[in-house]
Amino acid sequence: MIPIILFSLLVVGISWYITKNYSLQDKVVYYTGLFIKIVCGLLVGWLYWSYYDYSGDTIYYFEQTGLVWHYLREGYVSISELLGLEALSDEGLQYIGSASQPRTWFFVRLITPLYGVSGGNYFVLASYLSFISFLGIWLLVRQLNIALPTYKWPVFISFLFWPSFVFWSSGLLKESMFVAAFGVYNLILLNLYRQGFTIRRGVLLFIAIWLVWHLKYYVAIVWFPISLSGMLVLLNADFIKSRLRQIPIMLFWIVFLLIGGVSIAFMHPVFNSGRFFELLRISHDMIPLADLDIHFNTGIEGGARFLLINAPKSIGSGLFRPFIWEAETTLSVLYSIENLFLLLLTIVGVLTLFKQTFSQRSKMLIIGILLFSVAIALITSLSTPNFGSIARYKVAFLPYYVMTFGIPIWNVFASKRSDNL
Repeated sequence: MIPIILFSLLVVGISWYITKNYSLQDKVVYYTGLFIKIVCGLLVGWLYWSYYDYSGDTIYYFEQTGLVWHYLREGYVSISELLGLEALSDEGLQYIGSASQPRTWFFVRLITPLYGVSGGNYFVLASYLSFISFLGIWLLVRQLNIALPTYKWPVFISFLFWPSFVFWSSGLLKESMFVAAFGVYNLILLNLYRQGFTIRRGVLLFIAIWLVWHLKYYVAIVWFPISLSGMLVLLNADFIKSRLRQIPIMLFWIVFLLIGGVSIAFMHPVFNSGRFFELLRISHDMIPLADLDIHFNTGIEGGARFLLINAPKSIGSGLFRPFIWEAETTLSVLYSIENLFLLLLTIVGVLTLFKQTFSQRSKMLIIGILLFSVAIALITSLSTPNFGSIARYKVAFLPYYVMTFGIPIWNVFASKRSDNL
C-alpha cells in the first residue's frame, strides 16, 4: 500500500507544479493524457499477464529487475556493477540472463531503483514508467505548442491521443523510457535552435543522447544525423546564402546528413564490423516460420540485395500493416483500423502538402521526418516481420509522422472554417 501512496503523492505533486500556471484547456489535456497513459501501462501488463499467459518482454524485464534487486540487497551485485562502472561478476553473469543482452541489461539496470521504490509491485513499477514516458512527451508537446501555436490540436492528437503510440509507449517496456528520452532530445534541439546553448541544455542533451543510444541505437543512427545536420545548416543559413549563393541550402543539408550518418553509424559495432546487412538478414531468418506475418522474397543471395529487393514491401508493411483483412485477433483488428486511418491520413496529407507553400526550415523538417519514418519502417519490418513487434517499434516515429501530415490537413480545415465565418 505504501508504494501506491508514494507514487500517487509524487504524481500529484509533480503534476500540480507543472500545470499550476496552465490555461484550463491545457490542464484538461494534461490530466486526460496522463490518466490515459497510466491506464495504458496497466493494460499492457494485463495483456501480457492474462492474454499472453504470463510471457513476453515486459514479464522478462520484471523478473530480471527483481533478480538484480535481490542480488543487490544480498551483496552479490555491487552498486558499481549496477551503474556499469564495473563488469558483472561471473556469478552475476551466470544467473542474470539479461546481462548477456546489452540493451536489455542497460534497461534492467536503469529501472532497478524504481523496482525498489515500487516495492516489487509490477503495476506500480509500470505506472512509474508510464509517468516518466508521459513527462518526456509532454515537455516536447509544450515546446511544440509554443513554436507552433496554431497547431496545438494536431500536436495533442499525434503525441497524446494516437492509440497505438500511447499504448505501446506505456508500462514496463523499453519503449516507455525511450520515448521520454527521445522527446527530451528533440525538445532540447528545438530550444537550442530557438534560444541558443546553455550548460543545462547541454547536459540534458548529453543524457538524452546517452539513453536513446543505449535503448534504441538504430533510431539514434537514423535520427541524430538528420536532426543535427539540419540544425547545423539552419543555424548557418545566412552565412551559406551570403558566401555560397549558387549552392542550395538543401544540398548542404544532404552533404552534412551523409557525412554525419556514416560517422555516427560506424560508432556502433553492428556497422563498424561491416556486417550490418548480413545481421539484418540473420535477424529475419531467425524468426520461426509460424511467427512470420510478412513473407519477403528470401531467395536472394547477400544481405544488401535482400534489403533492396524487399524494401518497397518492407516500408509499406512497416507503415500500414496489418490491413483489416489480415487481422485475426481483437487487438489486431483495432490496430488495423488505426492503420487504415494512417493510410488515409498519408494520402490526404501528401495531396495537401503539394498545395501549400512552406519555408526552407519547414521543408527540411518534413523531409527529415519522412526519411526517418521510412528508414525505421524498413529496418524494423524486415528484421522482425511480425505485426506485434512492428506495432511497438513504430512508436519511434509514429507521432512525428502523424503530426507531419496532420498539420497541413488542419490548415485546410482551418482556412475553410475561416472562410465560412
